Amino acid sequence: MSGVTATGYVIKTPQEILASLEDKAETVFGPGVIMTAQSPLGQILGLITDFATEMEERNLAIYQSYDPTQAEGANLNRIGNIRALSRGSLSDAGFARVITNQQNSAVRMSDRIQAVMAVDGVSWVAVRENSAQFSDSSGIPPHTIAFAVIGGNDADVAEAIYENTVPGIGLYGMTSVPVTIGGYCRQINFIRPADVPVFVDLTVRLVPDVCTCGLTSPQEVVDYLDAAANGDCGLINGDLVDQAKIEALLGTIGGLSVTRALVGIDANDLTADGLQFDVLSRPVIVAKNINVRFS
Repeated sequence: MSGVTATGYVIKTPQEILASLEDKAETVFGPGVIMTAQSPLGQILGLITDFATEMEERNLAIYQSYDPTQAEGANLNRIGNIRALSRGSLSDAGFARVITNQQNSAVRMSDRIQAVMAVDGVSWVAVRENSAQFSDSSGIPPHTIAFAVIGGNDADVAEAIYENTVPGIGLYGMTSVPVTIGGYCRQINFIRPADVPVFVDLTVRLVPDVCTCGLTSPQEVVDYLDAAANGDCGLINGDLVDQAKIEALLGTIGGLSVTRALVGIDANDLTADGLQFDVLSRPVIVAKNINVRFS
């Protein structure tokens, strides 16, 4: 298979191009048509092959020009400009490493999360950071980062965390794995959170809104809350689940107001005071545990 594939751009060889042209010529002119290199038709097909080969090489160059690991010269400079980077006296290889941040730990929290998410088998990652001088409400010690991870091998997860954090910053968690890279050993701690089902009883009312019709049935609200609670910006370990949190999860819905939210880990023992989870526990809200009524 040639052209753009899942593994990159695969160039079509001159032999493949000529064979394809000869097949088409036979379809048009019939079997037995003379296409030797000396024949008029053969020479025309040869010229077309040369042109198509040049186009394939140009397509490959264009494709590679958008990849910092393959681009060269001016094309690599243009990629660097996107990140406001200047090569100075760096070679193509050196500048490509700067652009891709190769061999450097990511400093943005989103980068760190993505690095751990990339570990085989990992399905969920959350990070809590406590930069204060005292433990926070979810139990994280001061000057500490707490990775919570579901899925993946402990050693693989620990190595990803090692490569994306810096020494001197505390790592909190009950799972502890020694990792040695480059002759330096660090004890990597992270959390394997325990999922705790949360039951929710909501009373909501419709608020007139000229911009949107909002949700008009209890089931629509249930489905929306389920999706929001388990989405990218949903609940994580250490959360406080109360009416304010429920309102935040439903916040993008127009025409709807939460008048009462009761929550609990027992369907028969709900409270309006909210539930504060520690950092080792992840509250989980799913549709079957949500009850909604309109007032």
